[in-house]
Amino acid sequence: MTGDLGVSAIADYLRETGWQRRPLQWRGASIWTREGADVLVPARDGMGDGDLRVREILDVLAAVEDRAPGEIAQDIGSAPADTQQLTIFPPGRASGFASLRQTLGVLAGLGETFLEATRAVFRRNPAAFGDGTAEDVDGFMAGIQIGAGRPGSYIIPVQVPLDGPEGPRPPLGRLVTRELHSAVSFLSGRKEPLPGPLSPALCDALAGLADESGERPFEIGFGWSRRLPSDMPAATYRFEEDSGPRFRATAEKLRHAESSAVLRQSTASASDIGLARHVITATGLIETLHRDQPDGDQWTIDVRADSPLTGTSRRVLHVQLPDRAVYEAALAAHRQERRVRLAGDVTIHPRRTELRVADATGFDVLD
Repeated sequence: MTGDLGVSAIADYLRETGWQRRPLQWRGASIWTREGADVLVPARDGMGDGDLRVREILDVLAAVEDRAPGEIAQDIGSAPADTQQLTIFPPGRASGFASLRQTLGVLAGLGETFLEATRAVFRRNPAAFGDGTAEDVDGFMAGIQIGAGRPGSYIIPVQVPLDGPEGPRPPLGRLVTRELHSAVSFLSGRKEPLPGPLSPALCDALAGLADESGERPFEIGFGWSRRLPSDMPAATYRFEEDSGPRFRATAEKLRHAESSAVLRQSTASASDIGLARHVITATGLIETLHRDQPDGDQWTIDVRADSPLTGTSRRVLHVQLPDRAVYEAALAAHRQERRVRLAGDVTIHPRRTELRVADATGFDVLD
């Protein structure tokens, strides 16, 4: 448990979790303090009593953080990952046991939850992560790990890896965790902004965390990797006995909205000349920026929508923006690889699809 923990990794963990290093040393070891507790960190790796000192550090950290020493050791020595903790409340939990049927149902719901969150991220970020084929999704899901909970705690720890090249865009794992966090936060009633449309399938999957009956309470907590800071605080959300039916009812409402109002036919007369016009809301990434008119009064961009529009298999929209200010906002979003939301009137031509944004309210930068 301690052999792979280097002095540098331990010092980084202490610094990033709020410990303060004192200016004094004790026999070459650095002294760190937090909340009235002290630990001694060896001066270098490979010292004769190094393993003993590391065990002592883990014991103190376990007391301060109220966690198992092995769990803390894994955090110090493992690759960056976001952590979720699912807590279930089975009948007769005082006995220390839960029924096999309920536990299998909850684990299946947990798997479906991460699967649907991953699919939602792929749908919204095709330019960054590909089309989200079954192979892509399965490859990411294979990296998610479940840890051993403490006996009698009914806590299931989950780690989502944050692998991927460094760059301005968060790694896929962070986007999946944020997708799940946003859905859970929204369903809890906090009404925080969503990264995109709430997935009905994700709502159904979350209902599975309330066991097969959908009528058991549960809690889900979110912790963000210390190696990739997040603007969202660690938080735990509790859902009571009615959560399963409520989530499924929300999923049905979302499906009905998708089928009836994703794309609405307008009363425009463009169909008289062989075109189809619609009023839509679409999200996607900006591919190209250009100005069509030499006098500068027509600002246009090309956006790859997250999904094809109703009435056409195309995903690329040729978008006319209302003014220079909106164009400059689009330019900044393009440089930062941030998704945008568009609202306006669409005309589907035989060779391309055009969207006209009437004013600044029809253009938003997401993520």
